[in-house]
Amino acid sequence: MELLTCICLTFSSLSIQGWGQAEGMYHVSAGESFQVHWFQNTQPKLADNNLQSSFGVSYRVQTKIVEAGVLLTNRGFPSEKGSQLNFIVDVGYSFERFRVSYSHISNGFGILNEFNDGFDSINIRIKLK
Repeated sequence: MELLTCICLTFSSLSIQGWGQAEGMYHVSAGESFQVHWFQNTQPKLADNNLQSSFGVSYRVQTKIVEAGVLLTNRGFPSEKGSQLNFIVDVGYSFERFRVSYSHISNGFGILNEFNDGFDSINIRIKLK
């Protein structure tokens, strides 16, 4: 039984204003169901963010169109005031080795923390294996 079924890289656009309000962020991740993430804020609107990067790990349940899961980060997300535990919803379409999707990361409308900026992006995932 092969433990690693796919090596995937995901690249996001600069954050967009959808449900989430985080501005000027982008992210890169590696993995499929379990992923490792790196986030960078280029234009923090909150003084406590200080252009710092964040790291995280996530687990997602996947169908052909929708992925949903949880993300745990090394600091509050998308800024220090945010929660370290967040939810992920990703809706997209896969073809060949590629997936194009819209992704929303949030602490669940303030369920886990009063501060809930959220992060929205358009992603491209490439399967390398």
